[in-house]
Amino acid sequence: MSIIFGTIAAIIAVGFEFQPYRPVVVSGVSMSPTYEDREVLWTTNQVGDLRRGDVVIVDTASGPMIKRIALLPGEHFYRMNYLGVKADLIEVRPPFSSRRPVERIDVPSNSVYVLGDNLTMSVDSRKLGFIPISAIRGKVLDQRPVPKIPLGLLAAYRINPVNLGQPGGI
Repeated sequence: MSIIFGTIAAIIAVGFEFQPYRPVVVSGVSMSPTYEDREVLWTTNQVGDLRRGDVVIVDTASGPMIKRIALLPGEHFYRMNYLGVKADLIEVRPPFSSRRPVERIDVPSNSVYVLGDNLTMSVDSRKLGFIPISAIRGKVLDQRPVPKIPLGLLAAYRINPVNLGQPGGI
């Protein structure tokens, strides 16, 4: 009898693995206020074409994480040292002036640059580096827009998704 229940459980587990849609529970505040801790989201394992702003599930050494794609393969950003903190400037188009050294960084052809919506509490590409496209396990079906970030917070929190002083999104 237990063999039958074990077999049925295995069949259900294998069948669930190949389902195109599955629920995911948000754990933590890295995507707040867009997605809240313990919120249930529906995802699909059919990611298709990736776009900037897509919210995806990525595999990392720390486990799966929900993040927003900020940059796609072949895009670039600028990194500068601002008061001893590295600031990644996204959506900046040269020429721009800076008295600080600025480094242009290109996203590799097989990777993306991801961010959490809560920049102060997110572990993302600023710490993890580029995420291989092969590590993207799913895409969130309920795609909500990125919240606007007050300009005054940007330099203090290591990432600047701005277009030279104009508040912007990803």
